[in-house]
Formats: sequence, C-alpha cells, structure tokens
Amino acid sequence: MRAFHLTRRAMGRTSQNSGYIIVGMVLMMIASNALPYWQDRLSQTPWVQAEITVLDEGLPIPRIQYGLEVDRPVSGEWRAYVEDGEGRRLATRYGQGRYLPRNSGQAIWTWSAFFDGGQRLAPDVPDIPFRVCVRYHVTTSSNVERDLGPYCSGFYREDS
Repeated sequence: MRAFHLTRRAMGRTSQNSGYIIVGMVLMMIASNALPYWQDRLSQTPWVQAEITVLDEGLPIPRIQYGLEVDRPVSGEWRAYVEDGEGRRLATRYGQGRYLPRNSGQAIWTWSAFFDGGQRLAPDVPDIPFRVCVRYHVTTSSNVERDLGPYCSGFYREDS
C-alpha cells in the first residue's frame, strides 16, 4: 500500500510539472504570434526610413547619397520626386521595390539611376533651388499596408 501511495504522489508531481510545461508552451506560442501582430499593426516604428543628400560636387548633374534603414521585410511602391522651395512638385518618378533589413545602408547614385523606375527618362536638374524626396507605400507579408515618408534632402542651390 505504501508503494502505491508513493507512486501516486510522484505521478501528481509529474502531472503538475506537465501542466507548467504546457502553460509555458502556450505562452511561447502566444508571444511568437504577438510580436508580428505588434510590429504590423500597432507599432509606430517606420518599416523603411530614408535619408537623402543631393551632393554638391561641382558637377553639372549632381549625384544623390541615399541611406536606407529597413526594419522588417516589406514590398511596394516608391515615389521619388523633385520639389521647389514652395513645395511644388517639378517631377515625379516611381517604381516597385522589395526592402529587406540586410539591404540597409548608404549608397551614392547617379541622378538618372536614382529616378529610374523603368518608365521614363530621369527629370532634368532644375536651375532653381530644389530638394529631392521619396515616399513609400509598402505591404508586409501579412498584407498590412503603410505609407511612409516623405523623406527629403535639404535644399540644393539655395544660393541661386
């Protein structure tokens, strides 16, 4: 009888430990699903951020330094545009992009390569003060959409 009593006590502990394991597994599953939900729907962190500088190198056609910071994988449309000092758009180009965290970093682009969306020639470089901006309309793998930007350079040719 004593052996039965000891076995029953040991089994009680085992089932209690199993309960903790099951609760722990359920909590891990909830947490693993909650993080993407938080990042997609509730977090205000931009998924893609850009920093643009129109380089003043004394060249007739300036180059563009483009820094990109990608928080999570997204894909969608980019719109790059040139605007004057009063906020009027002088030219707009657009295209499709896939953005991954490993693509974060800095690059220097030629004027025409920066605006190449595959649909038209690059816009002319204005003779008046202007800045270059970019916006993104992107979607996550769970089909959550967000508009990001605009991210703009400082004004170029401000002394003109």
